[in-house]
Amino acid sequence: MLFADDINLLIIKRDEKVLQHKVNEVMKKFKYWFQNNNLIINIEKTIAMLYRTTQNNFPMRPKITYKNKDIAYQSNTKFLGIYIAENLKRTTHLSTLRQQLCKVCYIIKLVQGMMGSGMIRSLYHSKFESLVRYGIIFWGVENESISVFKLQKRVIRTMCGVGKSTSYRQLFKDCKILTVTSLYILEVLFLKKV
Repeated sequence: MLFADDINLLIIKRDEKVLQHKVNEVMKKFKYWFQNNNLIINIEKTIAMLYRTTQNNFPMRPKITYKNKDIAYQSNTKFLGIYIAENLKRTTHLSTLRQQLCKVCYIIKLVQGMMGSGMIRSLYHSKFESLVRYGIIFWGVENESISVFKLQKRVIRTMCGVGKSTSYRQLFKDCKILTVTSLYILEVLFLKKV
């Protein structure tokens, strides 16, 4: 037997009855395909999400069953390291990201006097910037991304050993580090080029 990770089905219909019919039809095909390919679905780890706009207060939630077991709906989930909410806001992801970045800020502050500037920069790029860059294409445009930029300014000032009153603009140039906004633009350009 084989196990399959991260399988997604996206079904779009405006009418509730048509949607329910389509869900039932797709789930039958889904069950058949998995049986024919000797794959197993762990229903306890399987969730359903209904993507909606914030204006839609009464979303349709068709009943989804697989092998006579109901699949529960959730409002948030983690998919490939990125938290996704049913309203497509990135609040949960950004909150988790800020917690991770705060830990990195603390680590950089702890090792500041023990490591050279080159090692600190390597630590920044491997721990801080890698967290920021992962999935930035999805959350970089959110208003809340400013909080990530504030953490980035804090870590840059810590790396350079300066206080809050020092302008961060020159520090980014001196350290040759891109701001969160610049990283987002770079990722968009990479995506467009591909």
